[in-house]
Amino acid sequence: MTGFSPAAAAFEGLRVVRRQPGAVAAWTGGNILVLVLIAVSKLGQGAGPTNGGDAAAGLEGTVGRFGPLAFVAAPLVLIVWLAIIGAIFRQELRPGEKGWAFMRLGRDEARLGALALIGAAIVLIIAGLQFAAIAGLTLAFDAFLPAASTMARVIGTAAASCLNFWIVVRLSLAPAHTFAQRRVSMFGSWALTRRHFWELAWMILLMIGTVFIVFVVLTLVTNLLGGQILKDLTAHRLSHPNAGEIASLLVLIFLPTVVPVLVFVLVYSPLAFAYRALSGAAEA
Repeated sequence: MTGFSPAAAAFEGLRVVRRQPGAVAAWTGGNILVLVLIAVSKLGQGAGPTNGGDAAAGLEGTVGRFGPLAFVAAPLVLIVWLAIIGAIFRQELRPGEKGWAFMRLGRDEARLGALALIGAAIVLIIAGLQFAAIAGLTLAFDAFLPAASTMARVIGTAAASCLNFWIVVRLSLAPAHTFAQRRVSMFGSWALTRRHFWELAWMILLMIGTVFIVFVVLTLVTNLLGGQILKDLTAHRLSHPNAGEIASLLVLIFLPTVVPVLVFVLVYSPLAFAYRALSGAAEA
């Protein structure tokens, strides 16, 4: 027995918000600052060239709307987010390294970025293999047993989803392991999670439920604060806003910038908690 509690781990993010409110506020402030800088830079460079009609999608559309700023804005946001994720792991795994709200930009954050790139490559490879397998299965049934083709596709998709969830659980501690061991370690999580699949699966499901509830609460707050104000803005009826309306507008403007930080805290804090519990048990 490890003494690892999935519920205790899943709600560690909420405890971090209560235990480190100043740090969470600083992380949120950093996220707001970088987004404000990007917005100001965009306003300063004026409207980008347009070709008329609907805006182009994907990378071309982004570059078209933001111009050269797109090549600076995206890396800048990613760097700030990596610093926030590193700070979350640091306050869990190395609480003595406080610094400025546990935030740094160094090798730890670079390793987390490298791990994210490796993880993205693995996801693309697995997704490609699964797509090819399901497509091949569907073609085979279309050729030899058309009546069961739809059922075979549904079963194949369900099996792929279960396999994906199993892989996610087994590799879920890779970021925390990479941070703690000071080396990029995608598969060190595999050994730690052995014989703990169901505990970690329950933790992840509870964690997802917590994130969903937070989203619902933030959506309700947005609707309560901003429903009428947004209608007035659209109808140009908010020419002389009072103090309460200005405060509500500020909340509406900055609330979307709080969401990524809350998601990071609610997701990565439980992973660090689980890593600490399971790695401590393994060492013991």
